[in-house]
Amino acid sequence: MRTYTFIFLLIGLLFALESEGQQRIINDSNFVDSTFIEEVIFCKATFTKYADFSAARFTKDAVFEGATFTKEAAFGIAKFTKDADFFATTFTKIADFTNATFTKDVVFSEATFTKSAWFRMSTFTKDAIFWGATFTKYADFSAARFTKDAVFRGMHLTDSASFNFEFSRLPNSLDFSENPKISNEIDFRVCFYKDTSYYNWITGKYKPHHINLYKSDVSKFRLEYKYFLLWFPDEASNDERSSIYEALLLNFKVHGQTDSYQKLDIEYQEFKWKNTKVPWFGVFLRYWWNFGYN
Repeated sequence: MRTYTFIFLLIGLLFALESEGQQRIINDSNFVDSTFIEEVIFCKATFTKYADFSAARFTKDAVFEGATFTKEAAFGIAKFTKDADFFATTFTKIADFTNATFTKDVVFSEATFTKSAWFRMSTFTKDAIFWGATFTKYADFSAARFTKDAVFRGMHLTDSASFNFEFSRLPNSLDFSENPKISNEIDFRVCFYKDTSYYNWITGKYKPHHINLYKSDVSKFRLEYKYFLLWFPDEASNDERSSIYEALLLNFKVHGQTDSYQKLDIEYQEFKWKNTKVPWFGVFLRYWWNFGYN
């Protein structure tokens, strides 16, 4: 195990620091099983060879903002104790974060994954932000564990981009808004829904994951609605919310998901009545005959 006690020691092993804002070229990046006990800053660095941070431990903030990995980037089994910042980072080859642990917030906003991105079995204890990220190939989040919020808003997806969430544990809220162009289905039916922390032992019901599909192609999402609840950003108008309800209802109808259709339709009827001059009548209909489903 290697320990780097300060960022200048770390970078000094590789190259002389240039003035701030200039590009830093890193030709040797073997940090397997290393421990970084101070903040790590690789802003705008270019890794020209295979970058191996496998099993590395980052005890302070890890900043890779604007960095470029021209070869494979390996962060398998790495542990990020503090914030991890990969904002606008470019991964030219495979980005491997298999079984990585992010204890605090991790940001991949505006990052570019030119090849496959592997996050299988990774743990996201706080927010996982992929806002505006570009995915061109396979993004593997199988068996990943999300705890707080996961943001996949406003992504740039090519026709060959695909996501795998098989056996993943979804977070409290899932933001997939502002994704109008999705070529391949994103399937949440294959996620893991047996986490006891999401069950209400009094009602016996599953605590739903809040999902935001505002301004996205709703037809490309597959899910069982008993595990979800739609939520909307404040800027969404009532007409826009109605459109999302109706698009998701059509999705369930096309795929023959009668239980999901019923749950969402009841929710939609309640929403419509709440926005009338007689919202109390919607409450009456709900308890009198469950909007026709009893």
